[in-house]
Amino acid sequence: MATVMKNSLAIGLLAGALALALLVILIRHFNQPSPEIENDKALPDESSSMDAAAEESLQEATAGPEVETEAVSITQPRLLREYGAENKTAKDDLELVNTTLQRFWLLLKNPDLLRVGSNEEIVEVLTGDNPDNISFISPENEYIDDEGRLLDRWGVPLSFHPLSLTHIEIRSAGPDRDMYTEDDILINAASRSRRNR
Repeated sequence: MATVMKNSLAIGLLAGALALALLVILIRHFNQPSPEIENDKALPDESSSMDAAAEESLQEATAGPEVETEAVSITQPRLLREYGAENKTAKDDLELVNTTLQRFWLLLKNPDLLRVGSNEEIVEVLTGDNPDNISFISPENEYIDDEGRLLDRWGVPLSFHPLSLTHIEIRSAGPDRDMYTEDDILINAASRSRRNR
């Protein structure tokens, strides 16, 4: 058993020495100056110009994909800009309202600021009537009627039913335009920051 251990140790030491020797050889090899770099004529002159076609080809080849650089603010007043969009569902609309409420609760932190009550009161606060004068949604949104109520995609005001200061049931009447029927769309918005405490 002792002989096996000695042999294993010797093999390990030999492998380590070989790895170290190889590393030294590689370092020396890569640290030597290249003959092309020593010879100024081997490198292209930086002042020489490419023809326009070659330069354009180079720019196209090295250009990455176009990336949208516009940052979206947490208080972007266009949060409901896709609300009622044809490629979205009524449930998506309510999720956008939920996201808007989440951002309100996250940024302002005081649940008392959202006067849980009527549709008009909630829209008023979300359109900028809050202590920080932050507009979370645009008052010009096409789904806000003349009375300041947020409408669903069928033109019926949403129902905001407060379950607590930071938990609101949002209801759309659905395609039949009658509240509290089988086709209503319902979502519960609750402050995530309050739930995690």
